[in-house]
Amino acid sequence: MQQHLFLPDESTGSTNPQASEPRRGSGSNRGDRNKPSDGGAKDAVSRYSKLKAELDQNLFANGKWFEVDTRELASEPSNLTFADLFSGAGGISVGARWAGLSKVLSVEIDSDASNTIRRNFPDNRHLEMPIEQVTAELLSSTLRGSPVNVMFGGPPCQGFSVAGLRNPQDPRNQLFRDYVRVVGYARPDFVVMENVPGILSMGGGRVRDEIIRQFSEIGYPGMS
Repeated sequence: MQQHLFLPDESTGSTNPQASEPRRGSGSNRGDRNKPSDGGAKDAVSRYSKLKAELDQNLFANGKWFEVDTRELASEPSNLTFADLFSGAGGISVGARWAGLSKVLSVEIDSDASNTIRRNFPDNRHLEMPIEQVTAELLSSTLRGSPVNVMFGGPPCQGFSVAGLRNPQDPRNQLFRDYVRVVGYARPDFVVMENVPGILSMGGGRVRDEIIRQFSEIGYPGMS
């Protein structure tokens, strides 16, 4: 079967020019506070092209990536449940629903994005708050015994993205730690963390290594 994988084009913020689903939300955690000037946009495109070339060489060649043509896949409802942290307006949630999963929880700080996800998922348990305030007790009381089979999450990418300032001191860069923490509370069967390609090379790969180390410490040694 012919398959396709759409890498994020950070110069436009889109993974597919024909996509019609809402983009991820942008609250104070995910908001774009570090927009480059017009001159910086050209530099961002150049940096993105260089990074993409490096990823094509170093990651696609190692056999860990594969392509999927989602247009040729049919999904049926399943008994699997999922939660979506840093959910934004619900782009990943929509995809998971298309794949047949049932949503039990989302967390997002931005009010506009939260209103959108409530409208698209009216039966969803949604927490409009900073991820740092999600405690084990709050998670348990919100889920009310519902298991989480798959945990999705896209911690803020602005400090890692070549389309922005790529600032290693951006405090939002540390929010992946809260994603790991909440995953540790929920203990899902599967974990999916979404971010921009630039996170892989940030700090010479040390950020990626730290994320993998932290997941391993809470019982998920197979992250890659």
